[in-house]
Amino acid sequence: MIGPFEGPVLKKTGHARLLYLPHDNPKSLWSEWPEKLNLLDDYLKNQPRLSTATDKIYLYFFGPDKSTAWFGREIIGHPTRLPEGLASFDSFASEVFEWRLPRHEGFKLTGGEVLGVEKQLRSLAQEALAPTWRVEISGVEPWMRSVDNYDVAFQFYKLV
Repeated sequence: MIGPFEGPVLKKTGHARLLYLPHDNPKSLWSEWPEKLNLLDDYLKNQPRLSTATDKIYLYFFGPDKSTAWFGREIIGHPTRLPEGLASFDSFASEVFEWRLPRHEGFKLTGGEVLGVEKQLRSLAQEALAPTWRVEISGVEPWMRSVDNYDVAFQFYKLV
């Protein structure tokens, strides 16, 4: 499965505010993200003081057991009175090692394969990586959500 990946490339991430939905089944998050994206975007449409920072969406995975995941978007603004199930998190600038999948390859993966790819890519890293990692999906437009035509990158935080 490692064959189609391009990378790794060391990238700097900036400070960001993430609006996210916690998820307790990381394997199913891969197939459910379009539905989760609709929930986030519907909320943001009704919030005049909030907007999306980019077209990117993120699936965050935590720790070696991967029993918790987040699905979110980076936003501009400060959310207040979030409805039940939504949360926000302010992250600091950091560095990630990124492996990109060519367009169309990413959505041939199942949720279980995403977790398997994570293990394989992590084993290729030349430096220590933090247990937290994320999948970045970009090029997401509302009218394209049913088309498997997005850019996908696996990003692993550099351990400091």
